[in-house]
Amino acid sequence: DFITIFNRIYVNRLFPPFWHQLTLHCGWNGTGAGGPYWSAAASQQPPGNFQSSTWCCNPQFRITARKACEVLLCLQQKDPQICNGGHVPKGDRDLSYGMTVIRVRPDEIGRIWKLHPGDVAHESGLTSSRETVVALRLNAAEAFVAIPYTSQQGMEAPFVLRTFSSVPIEIEQLPAPLSLVVSGYWTGASAGGSRHNPTWGSNPQ
Repeated sequence: DFITIFNRIYVNRLFPPFWHQLTLHCGWNGTGAGGPYWSAAASQQPPGNFQSSTWCCNPQFRITARKACEVLLCLQQKDPQICNGGHVPKGDRDLSYGMTVIRVRPDEIGRIWKLHPGDVAHESGLTSSRETVVALRLNAAEAFVAIPYTSQQGMEAPFVLRTFSSVPIEIEQLPAPLSLVVSGYWTGASAGGSRHNPTWGSNPQ
């Protein structure tokens, strides 16, 4: 009778009333939509050779605590039922996303620019589900940086990042990278040619 009447089941975790919750409304926008760590064109290549140059531009969140605690990170995309006026089957959703959680030293306060062996504490992998959850054990002598990303560079979408913890924690969105584009041209005396030419030093610098 159960499977005849119902076609979907939801499993919820109920947290104790003393747990702490933080909610951040953010999104992948513009240069902040950096995509996955491995470029799509090189997805079939051996890992370690074709990392994306834009992955580091994704939103990054630094997480610390004053004492050891359990932390759940919940990354949630916007409800497709609200966006489209009805239920959208999982296989028909356009947005696939994931989250990489990196362990860092407490004195490291800047953005993560590159992954090193052993840095990744958890990798959720790509999913088109409405929410993906990462569970961590956080000690006072360490910090984590959570980096949500989409399956393609340039894919823009809003997301919600929620944290549940057994003790108060601090979560900080790290400043976005600054981007500067400088245009110029070679003309007259500034067209110095290659470095083998004696006038090479006249090129724009």
